[in-house]
Amino acid sequence: MKTIPLKQLATKIKAEHEQVIQTVRKSLEHAKKAGELLSKAQKQVTKDTAFKWGRWVEQECGVKERTASNYIRLFKNWSKIEKAGDVSTLTVRAALAILKKRTRQQKAKHQQLTLNDLGGLMEKHGIKGQPHELVALLEEIGLKVPVATEKEAEQNAEQTAQA
Repeated sequence: MKTIPLKQLATKIKAEHEQVIQTVRKSLEHAKKAGELLSKAQKQVTKDTAFKWGRWVEQECGVKERTASNYIRLFKNWSKIEKAGDVSTLTVRAALAILKKRTRQQKAKHQQLTLNDLGGLMEKHGIKGQPHELVALLEEIGLKVPVATEKEAEQNAEQTAQA
């Protein structure tokens, strides 16, 4: 077996790696462009055809409805993906994960609840008792209630304001 000098191997490895990066970049760009086209088609399909969107996109485009939805999300949220980092190295799956992560973080920020908040909600709805007792009851039946201390809520509010 012929041994290839390390210098040549390194050059070939770099070239192959660059091809991987180019392919990843192109796949994400293609997914974004598909999303743009699908977004346009979606408006027309619901107006101008008897087809339902999912059936049309699968029959006419050969794309599963879920994949089409993902492409549209990439297109519509492209600025969020760009803000998250270097898009040249992102796969389609990684870009979708960024969108999913942001959505979860945003929901978590809005769901910040303190015992005082819970007490106010209990009063508003005519529920008697102490907020910590309600939390204990809900946890006893298997429901996790994300309750923060006042200090945690303040810290989270400061972090949200800084972001």
